[in-house]
Amino acid sequence: MKKKYLGGVLLLNSLLGRTIAPEEAKAMNDAEKSIHQTKDVSSEDKSPDGSWLLTTLDGHSFGYEINQNVFVSDLSNQVKVNYLGTNTGEMAYRILTNDITVELKSGDYIDGQVIDLNSYPDGIYYIEVTKKKSQGSPLNPDTVYVMMNKESILVTATVEGRHGEFNPEKISYLVDPDSGEFNWTLKDETGAIILDGVEKVIDSSIITKLSENSYSIKATVKDSSKYGNQLNGQIETYFVIRHPKSAIIIDNPYNPDSIKGIQKIAESRLNWELREKDGKSIEQGEGEKLPQELLNSLSENFYEIEFTETSPEKETHTSKESFGIRFPESTTTIDRAFNPRLVVGSKKIPESTLEWVLNDDIGARIESGMGDEVPQSYILSLLEGHYVVAFTETSPEGDSHTSQETFTIRYPESTTTIDRDYNPKQVIGGKKIQESTLGWLITDTFGTKIKWGNEAVISQEILSNLPEGNYLVDFTETSPEEETHTSNGAFTIRYPESTVTVDRPYNPTSITGAQKIPSSTLEWFIRDETGSVIELGSGNDIPQTIIKSLSEARYIVEFTEKSPENETHTASEAFTVRYPKSTVTIDRFYNPRLVTGGKKIPESVLKWMIRDENGNELESGNENQIPYERLSSLPEGNYSVTFTETSPENETHTSEGPFVIRYPESVTVIDRPYNPRSVAGKKKIPDSTLEWAIRDEEGTIVESDEGTKIPQRIIVKLPEGEYLAEFTEISLEDKTHVSNAPFTIVRLIDPEDSEDLEVAKEIKPPDDPEDDASTLVVYYQEVRVLTTEDGSKKTTIISR
Repeated sequence: MKKKYLGGVLLLNSLLGRTIAPEEAKAMNDAEKSIHQTKDVSSEDKSPDGSWLLTTLDGHSFGYEINQNVFVSDLSNQVKVNYLGTNTGEMAYRILTNDITVELKSGDYIDGQVIDLNSYPDGIYYIEVTKKKSQGSPLNPDTVYVMMNKESILVTATVEGRHGEFNPEKISYLVDPDSGEFNWTLKDETGAIILDGVEKVIDSSIITKLSENSYSIKATVKDSSKYGNQLNGQIETYFVIRHPKSAIIIDNPYNPDSIKGIQKIAESRLNWELREKDGKSIEQGEGEKLPQELLNSLSENFYEIEFTETSPEKETHTSKESFGIRFPESTTTIDRAFNPRLVVGSKKIPESTLEWVLNDDIGARIESGMGDEVPQSYILSLLEGHYVVAFTETSPEGDSHTSQETFTIRYPESTTTIDRDYNPKQVIGGKKIQESTLGWLITDTFGTKIKWGNEAVISQEILSNLPEGNYLVDFTETSPEEETHTSNGAFTIRYPESTVTVDRPYNPTSITGAQKIPSSTLEWFIRDETGSVIELGSGNDIPQTIIKSLSEARYIVEFTEKSPENETHTASEAFTVRYPKSTVTIDRFYNPRLVTGGKKIPESVLKWMIRDENGNELESGNENQIPYERLSSLPEGNYSVTFTETSPENETHTSEGPFVIRYPESVTVIDRPYNPRSVAGKKKIPDSTLEWAIRDEEGTIVESDEGTKIPQRIIVKLPEGEYLAEFTEISLEDKTHVSNAPFTIVRLIDPEDSEDLEVAKEIKPPDDPEDDASTLVVYYQEVRVLTTEDGSKKTTIISR
């Protein structure tokens, strides 16, 4: 940004340490104006006396301004100074602000060293280079100044729109400083110029008229610097104009094998919708291709398919196509079952072809031809027997449909009817001729005869007692003419047999079931120990989320396979859900002696950890009891212990308990070493007990009791000698600490023996001397015996 230039000349000359006269100030001002008007500049300039050379590595040099005693450069970031004399000594430089009040940088200078201002913001800066005189040189130190003007133009562009560089709504420019000449040029991806302008906002009225392409827009700004040199700023921005356009490819107008949608923009989303001709929606989906199974499942009808491309910019384009589904369906008509006179066929699709085939009862082709009728001449030429006539319609799409009928030329024709392929409940034989006899035979896959009889219906008792396997049943009709016809059918006897697999007995991660028959259904049940169903579902896998949600207990899982014939089989397995639950037991809150952990599951792993009050780990181990030496080594402080139980199933549970380590520390305080008036003790722990004792010179306890102070009545009765006052603090945890201090009892006259000491006779200790301090004064007297002038003795009691 441009800066305001205030008082540069006067400030510089103030720096140089001299006063500027008004006429000189005017001359300097005129000189500054001439600098502003200078256009022809050079990169190297000398000072008037030829001592200094300034080289501008970039920007413009205005030479040495003698009125200001300064080199002047414009739009310059790098300069260097050379001293041209022969007695150059040490040199130093400084970088100063415009008002020359703040030093930005300083240091030693090497002649011709580049001074770089690239990292500084726009503004006016002064470079001061000082040459110190060489040793023995007659010259004084010399200094040169360089005024450097840094200016630039900042151009920023904002592409506005919901989708960034795609289909923008507006492009705005911000120029700082906003005083120069601004213009922009818009080019397509080939570099061809599309538009140009001078507006700082390119709105949607321009952008929406652009065709689909990749564009670049380059904005430039030109301005003049403080000294009239050209400033340039530019920015180039890119954006894309694009719109979706879907298309559809259908391989056939009827019964297509492939319907595919095409999207124009790779990042677009492609959705399709299939409708019937009347507009009823059949199915919707996403992707470029209709599922083949959907096409295969369509019934005969005319359909419309739509593919909609939705671009990332939420623009859409829908394409539509129509197709039809049709299938051939031939019919075969015989006027009568025996010796027919008319055998005709029909086709459903007019463009289809119709072919007929006449086979005998063993499938041998007798005759064939094209058309919708079997010529009567062929039928009349047939021998007695069973015949099958089939009409096959083949559509233009290559689909075919065959219908057939049978007829008899004076031969019996038995039938076999099986109600279902697996575990049939009804197996029935039929005869064509009323007078015929009917017999049945069941054989296995090896042709071994299993069961036989003469009934038209095989009893359910016989069928239900067959073992699993594949069977063939034959019904044979024997006509009165001893001609026979056998029809047969196949069926299978099968029974379901489910299995259960539990990967582990505790907290299983996988419970799966299997079915024997692929077409069976498989259901699963989870029961509790009472047999109540807790969870149920279908499939061969119980979701792990259900297993994880079970509470601790023993469970039974069952998988029941139900065959299409409604036969069922159930397999079951037991498993147990259990979770660890650790416990912490601390025998006492302060200085515990026993800290133990418990685990719920015997096979679990138990770990303990001791942390301080900041959460730092101090001790850890795998025992269920923390060794006492670990506890006893802890310093005083607040602690927490955790026991973590990890089950064999990697389930974890952590329990925590706090405790405190503390130690007693008694203090013994005696007010003076001789005949003390106060002997007191202090304890560190409030709930500790404090005991005191007085020991003589041999260490024998002469007095002891409990309390924070030794009664004065005991101290004053002590005989002369050296003593030790001892205070013992005993904590609730039976930790002890003993402190002591010595004192001395000195007596010149024993108050008990001083009968001539009237004061002593008059002052008697009360029952509780501690209640009356004045009474005790006598026991703290120092007695001196003085001689009077007449030779008589005078007793004087001096209080201490």
